[in-house]
Amino acid sequence: MPLQLAPSLNLPLTSQENRELPVFGSADRMTTEPTSQGPVTVFEGDAELRKIGTSLKASRIEYWRQQQRIDAAGDVSIEQAGTRVVGPRLQLQLDTGRGSFQSPTYDLTTVGVRGQADRIDFVSNRFMQLVNGSFTSCKPDDEAWRLEAKRLDLDLESSQGYGRAARFKVRDHTVLRMPVVMFPLNDARQSGFLFPTVSVNSRSGLGVTAPYYFNLAPNYDLTVTPQLTTRRGLRLGNEFRFLTRPAQGNIKLDYIPHDSDTNHSRHSYDSNGLFTNVLGWNGAWNLQGVSDDNYFVDYSNTLIDASERSLPRELYFTRSVGDWNMMVRGIRYQNILEARTSPPYEKVPQLQFTNNKVDLHGFDVTTLVDLTQFANPRPNAVEGTRLVLNPQVSYPMQSGGWFLTPKVGLHATHYSLNRYSESGRSMSRVLPTFSIDSGLVLERDSRWLGEDSVQTLEPRLFYVRTPYRNQGDIPVFDSVATDLSFAQLFSENSFTGHDRIADADHLTAALVSRQIEQATGVERLRLAVAQRFYFSSQDVTIPGQPVRVDRRSDLLFAASGDFRGGHSLNAGVQYAIRDKRVPRLNLSYRYRPGGRKLFNAGVRYQSKEYAQWDTSLAWPIAANWTALGRINYSFLKKDLTTGQLVDVKPGLVEGLLGVEYARDCWAVRVVAHRFVTTTRQTSTVGYVQFDLRGLGHFGQDPFGILTRNIPGYSLPDNNLAPAVRYYGYE
Repeated sequence: MPLQLAPSLNLPLTSQENRELPVFGSADRMTTEPTSQGPVTVFEGDAELRKIGTSLKASRIEYWRQQQRIDAAGDVSIEQAGTRVVGPRLQLQLDTGRGSFQSPTYDLTTVGVRGQADRIDFVSNRFMQLVNGSFTSCKPDDEAWRLEAKRLDLDLESSQGYGRAARFKVRDHTVLRMPVVMFPLNDARQSGFLFPTVSVNSRSGLGVTAPYYFNLAPNYDLTVTPQLTTRRGLRLGNEFRFLTRPAQGNIKLDYIPHDSDTNHSRHSYDSNGLFTNVLGWNGAWNLQGVSDDNYFVDYSNTLIDASERSLPRELYFTRSVGDWNMMVRGIRYQNILEARTSPPYEKVPQLQFTNNKVDLHGFDVTTLVDLTQFANPRPNAVEGTRLVLNPQVSYPMQSGGWFLTPKVGLHATHYSLNRYSESGRSMSRVLPTFSIDSGLVLERDSRWLGEDSVQTLEPRLFYVRTPYRNQGDIPVFDSVATDLSFAQLFSENSFTGHDRIADADHLTAALVSRQIEQATGVERLRLAVAQRFYFSSQDVTIPGQPVRVDRRSDLLFAASGDFRGGHSLNAGVQYAIRDKRVPRLNLSYRYRPGGRKLFNAGVRYQSKEYAQWDTSLAWPIAANWTALGRINYSFLKKDLTTGQLVDVKPGLVEGLLGVEYARDCWAVRVVAHRFVTTTRQTSTVGYVQFDLRGLGHFGQDPFGILTRNIPGYSLPDNNLAPAVRYYGYE
């Protein structure tokens, strides 16, 4: 038998072992009398009996030791297995836990719920049957809701509640009748119907969803989600999740037998996961697809889903071969909407070998070998095979306050294409690259915001030299020019991929300073500035993109701060010295003073591509009331993302408005969410959720929408109390 952690170790006593456990009693008066059923011990006046797992108090207790039977009367209180029951009269078998309690109230201390009944029958010390019983997590003096049933079973062993002829009441008013109801007593997975949800979507209309959850095994499950909408009819959603020793992942499949708006059947699928050590191979997959171009426009509930354009069908395998790592990869795309006119290249397949040797007589040696077959669904598109060999050797040197790393690399590439160019169907390119990275780390004691801190000053220089080679005839399969950033300033190539190797003769200079709190090690402030200096003009480009003519790059500034009082700030600014303008700007500010108060504000701007200000909040506006909101607004007037400068109209990209009311045992959230699906279309979704602590959720759950739209948002603390391992101690 494998070892288990103590909270999971459960070795129940046998019936005979339970009978032999000692029973301890105390009272003001105690007598023992003979009867036809054997001797009975009577405890009167502050009577108390204790046995491992059970504590009983009453005005009078009669205890038949041979039968292990108890009769208790007068202010009876029993605690066992994390349950406290109080009432006027109790009959109980101590050895089996079976018994009956008249007119009791109960409190499940390990679950955080309570209630009452005409009678409670104990099937065991972990299973109760309530006759005309109630169930709630609210306080006795403020019972906002309760569940009543003619018969209510509470199984603490399986953490499952089951009721028959049930009524759900709000403030003594019946709002829902249910012939049968099942509900969990904790957050454990259990098969059964999940609470129905209601939502409103401007593209689908009013929708009602009744999901059913299948807890098939501890390591896999299935959720079937039928939804009926007024505009589009029936939609069947399915999600299968699995976790096995070699693999884990999920499979989602949505199917609409007949869309009333389009008069066609429609579907979508999405599966992703990973596997390890299958015949020595590791890997992952990501498979997505839809029946038609407008599926996400009509059925998405988020901006992220609505913006999908190239859906991947990807599978890759990796394994170690001696000192080498090997990867085999294949990826295709389903391109929808505007992605049909400019689809990305597919890799069918890609074979890659990498090797990394560290401290080989002081040298670090890395080697990359990549062979890829590229395909593209566009008519007359250039396709072909690319072979890349890229070895690199560096010699890192460092001490406590400095580092110096010279590096040399060779980039050899060969192409075999499906059509002729000026260089023929085959072409090769070999380019060496030399770089040297160096820096200092200086420290001094300082004071920051009234606290002892360490201030650093970290200058850094990075030089790169790559000679020019004419690459105009080489196709562009997967290379793009990278945006100017701190990471890009300290890389050898200003293009991604392997189709373009930038000619380089430049030096990057940067300076970073940090304030680190000595007592906690928290970085309170970071300031950085960087610029690149070019010693030659740019000759290697990607067709259609402008050529650099400046001898200096734009200045980059960055700042981040974690200040006291809940204030934090992140900023990044790109400043063009020649034009005296700011082509790119990112600012974000967060204020979180404590409690559930949260405010975010930010600006994202890149000249002629995007310009947005974004504000979100979750802020208490009255006792128990919290306002929820977000505005993501585009103020861009000229757009160059399509390759041509066109006028665009400013407007709302994504907006959210809601309110939350939360008490100790329940909460309600009403949220409206609006977002852009295509250039000329928007979608509006409405959410209403009732969160009943200890019972579940009614209505569409907007929690995923709230956490994505309001960074830092979390649910109010009205979840079930964690299980109490120790009880009955006074």
